[in-house]
Amino acid sequence: MSRYWLAIIFALGLTFLCNSSPAAASSIRLQPAIVRGALEGGEKQKGYIDVINPDSSKIVVSFSVQAFRQKDDSGAVEFYEDAQLSRGLLLDFNEVELGGHEALRLYYQADAALLPAGDVLAAIFATVKPVKDAPAAQAVRVGTLLVLQNTSTPKRQLAVAELSASPLQFGSALQAEFALRNDSPPVNAFFPQITVSTAPYGKQVVEGPLVTSGRQRTISYVKPGDYLGPVKVTVSVDGGQKSAWIFAITGFWQWLFPLLLGVGAAIFAIFRMRTVYNRGR
Repeated sequence: MSRYWLAIIFALGLTFLCNSSPAAASSIRLQPAIVRGALEGGEKQKGYIDVINPDSSKIVVSFSVQAFRQKDDSGAVEFYEDAQLSRGLLLDFNEVELGGHEALRLYYQADAALLPAGDVLAAIFATVKPVKDAPAAQAVRVGTLLVLQNTSTPKRQLAVAELSASPLQFGSALQAEFALRNDSPPVNAFFPQITVSTAPYGKQVVEGPLVTSGRQRTISYVKPGDYLGPVKVTVSVDGGQKSAWIFAITGFWQWLFPLLLGVGAAIFAIFRMRTVYNRGR
C-alpha cells in the first residue's frame, strides 16, 4: 500500500468516525491527512497543518487535540482525551474565522519532555460550528493524524504471523496475503518496512500500514508481471520471515505458454507418427 493511499484512507476514516455528513464534509479540508516525525530528548518541535475552506461562505472553526489507538486488528481507530498529550501538544489557535475560499496555516508545538513516552499517537481536529438558526444544524469535524516517535521509544519487535498464497496462480499478477504482528512493548506504533522476495524474479521493499503494540495487520500483496514456473514468495521483517511456493502462469505467458505446449505437442506427434511409419516400412 502506497503512502498516498494510506493517507487518503486515514482521512476518510477520521471523517466517518466523527459522524460527518457527506454534504457537510466538503465545508472544510485539512492537509496533510497524516504527519510523521521524531523527537529528540527535550526537543520542542514545531509543525503545521493547512486548514482550507473550499466554500464561498464564511465559517467558524475550532481546534482540539485527542489521542487515538487501534482498537482491533482491522486497523480501526478510536479517539480519547489524554491530559498529558494536551499539555505536550499545543496549538496556535483554539478558534478562527475563515472567509470564503480562505486558508489558514495552523502551527502546533510538540514538547518531547511533556509528551508520553514511546510513540505518540495524536489527532488534531478542526470542527466547523453550525450556522446559527439553521434547521438540523450539525457540527462538522475532520482531522489530521500525528504519529511522532519520542526519544524513549522501546525497541520494535515485529513478526510475520501468517503467509498464504494460492499454489497455482493465473491472471496478470502474483498475489499473496500475509499478517504482521507487533510484539513490541507499549507504546509502540510504526509503519513497518517489509521485504517481499519473489525468487527468481527479484525482491522489493514495501511499507506496511500503521500497526500498534499488540495488534496484527493483514496485508494483501500484488505484483503485476509476466511470470512462468515455480516462484518462492518470502516475506521478511526484522523479526523473522515466512515463505511459500507457488506455480505461476501470468501475463503474456497465459497465452504464450499454451501455444508453446500446443506447438511442442504437434511436433512430438509428427515425430512419433514418422517414427511409427518408418518402422512399418
